[in-house]
Amino acid sequence: MKTPKLKKYDAVEILWQDSNIPQQSGWQTEEEYADWCKRAGSMVLSRGTYISQDDDFINLIGDMDNET
Repeated sequence: MKTPKLKKYDAVEILWQDSNIPQQSGWQTEEEYADWCKRAGSMVLSRGTYISQDDDFINLIGDMDNET
């Protein structure tokens, strides 16, 4: 995936796949897990303010003080 050039404090919206796998004992039945997979599984939508990034992470904050 190519990451666009971002500037500090840009507003961003990122759709990403979480590594969460809820098919562990006690989390979900087989039917619930199959339904979860059909509904996009572990896709997460994050919205925030861009701060920085490295090779592994894009760092966001959810809100900022009015005086920033």
